Amino acid sequence: MILQEALITVNIYCRWEADPKAYRIYIDDELLTERTYHWRNPDQYVKENIVIAASPGAHQFRLESVNPGFRGFYWLNFTINNQPISADRGQFILN
Repeated sequence: MILQEALITVNIYCRWEADPKAYRIYIDDELLTERTYHWRNPDQYVKENIVIAASPGAHQFRLESVNPGFRGFYWLNFTINNQPISADRGQFILN
C-alpha cells in the first residue's frame, strides 16, 4: 500500500460559557489529538496542523467533544497541503 504524506490545517472554534471544554480529533478511526483550551471569546480558535500518512482515496475527519452532551465545537478553514477544500461532514479525498 502506497502512503502519501499530507498536511491538514483546520481552525477549531468553541462556544462555551462555563468550564473549559476538551476535544478530540480523529482521521478515519485513528485518534490524533486531544486538547483542552481556554477560549477567551467566540472569535478565538486553535489552529491545528496535522501531518498524516494515508493512502489515496476517501477519508473522514472527525471533531468530537470529550464532555458528554457538549456540542459547541466546530471547524472552519479546512486545508490539505495549503489548498482549501470542502470537507463536507468531515469527508475529504487525498489524490
